[in-house]
Amino acid sequence: MEQESTRHFTEIDITTKPADYLKCILKECPLCDHCLRYLAGLQQSSEIAYIGVLNPNYPDAATERCQMFRDSQKVIMKRGLKGFYHDMPRYIEVDIRNELIDLFGRYHYFSLRRGDALITPAEQQTIAKICRKHGWEGELKYDATVESWLW
Repeated sequence: MEQESTRHFTEIDITTKPADYLKCILKECPLCDHCLRYLAGLQQSSEIAYIGVLNPNYPDAATERCQMFRDSQKVIMKRGLKGFYHDMPRYIEVDIRNELIDLFGRYHYFSLRRGDALITPAEQQTIAKICRKHGWEGELKYDATVESWLW
């Protein structure tokens, strides 16, 4: 049996995770060394009486195909859309903005625009696809680029 002291765990900053983020406590899982949910559970403060934990009886729990697995590798996220439309012609800007609002919903879109929420790699791809669909071939200028965990 593998001893806990020989395992390598990635240090994560759990202060950046959402407050209601579910943790995992299954140390027998083959993915636990690189799973954000497990690592967040390990680093949880002992001063908190209860935490949200994934169901250990879930059919794919502790398997290579766990649907709740979140990789502990940081990804490149973008922040803010305030200067995003600056170089675009107005007719393209309006069409893109309206489609993004329809897709993401007003609340999430404006949260992304203000920079309150980070723009995930998947959302970046979707935004790029929509821009290309509407004829914008120029650079996609986000307000900032950050490296973060994909909670």
